[in-house]
Amino acid sequence: MMNRNQYAVMLGLAMVSGLASGLLAWLLLDNLASAQKIPDVDQTESHPARMIAAEEISLVDKDRKVRASLAIQPDGSMGLHLIDQEGRPRLAVGLLADGSPVLNLADQNGRPRAGLSLMEDGSPGLAFHDQNGKLRAGLGLNHKGNPGLYFYDQKSDRRMSLILLDGSPSLGLFDPKDKVRIGLGVGGDGGSAMILSDRNGKLRAGLGLQPDGSPGLKLYDKSGARRAELALTPQGKPDLSFFDEKGEKSQNKEKDRF
Repeated sequence: MMNRNQYAVMLGLAMVSGLASGLLAWLLLDNLASAQKIPDVDQTESHPARMIAAEEISLVDKDRKVRASLAIQPDGSMGLHLIDQEGRPRLAVGLLADGSPVLNLADQNGRPRAGLSLMEDGSPGLAFHDQNGKLRAGLGLNHKGNPGLYFYDQKSDRRMSLILLDGSPSLGLFDPKDKVRIGLGVGGDGGSAMILSDRNGKLRAGLGLQPDGSPGLKLYDKSGARRAELALTPQGKPDLSFFDEKGEKSQNKEKDRF
């Protein structure tokens, strides 16, 4: 039978979703992409040295095109933009108003494709976007140092996650509504488990191994109540149990049906 530790590992898949949303919320922010006020070339003076100001520094090339801009915004955020010859921002490094550092990389069309950031608690996060600006993958650590890897579909909906929570690895597969449908995990005690959930996120089936290798299968109704369990003891003795709607073990002859 699967113990509580094994199920805690798997149910944790649904609980750690904040790791992805929390980390990636800091990455590739629109306000960073627009944080720098790049001066109009026609308004710049002919001598580049005179462009240095108290709140903004801009660098121009020989054709008087702005290629780099360093600026401080009224809210206290600041950033450095590096711009290609076509006037497209390609690299942005900055600090948000709360002091969190952010680094963005853009493609040849000026679209952000990769971003690195630190949250307020110092947790790092790395995000990757496709050519349409949709989030497709993220890698990060939470405040306890637990790593997580996340994959997203074309709509930026999370579809798969791989996390290491206090040394216990878990793999989660999500439906388009961000519900965990399949989960795999290994507990710190050496036990392992697989869970299957329905479209409402309710646990319906679980298969696991105890640390001693004893297997167990549990079945749940649509309300999430355990109704049946099949297991082998460490000595190899099979055991089949049934439960009522409240999860209480049945004492009748239902086992004879099998």
